[in-house]
Amino acid sequence: MSSSKLSAAIKQNQEEDYKEIEDIAGRSAQDKSKKKESVRLRAQSNKSVGELEMLVESLKRVIEKLRTECEALRKEKEKSAGQSGKVASEKALR
Repeated sequence: MSSSKLSAAIKQNQEEDYKEIEDIAGRSAQDKSKKKESVRLRAQSNKSVGELEMLVESLKRVIEKLRTECEALRKEKEKSAGQSGKVASEKALR
C-alpha cells in the first residue's frame, strides 16, 4: 500500500471515529438531562449513620403508635359488633 492510500484510510477511520464519538456524546448529553433527577436524589440520600439511626427510631415510634391506635379501633369495633348482635337478637325475640 502506498503512503497516500494509507493516510487516506487512516483519515477515513478517524472521521468515522469522530462521528461515532459525537453520536455517543449526543446520546449521553440527552441521557444526562433525563438522569438529573436520580442524581439529585442520590446526592440528597447521603446521610450519616447517626441520622439514619434517628430516622429508624422515629419510624419505630410511629409504628408502635399506629399499632396501639389499631388495637383501640379493634376493641371499639368488637364492642359495636356485640351491641349490634344484641339488637338483632332482641328484635328476633320480639
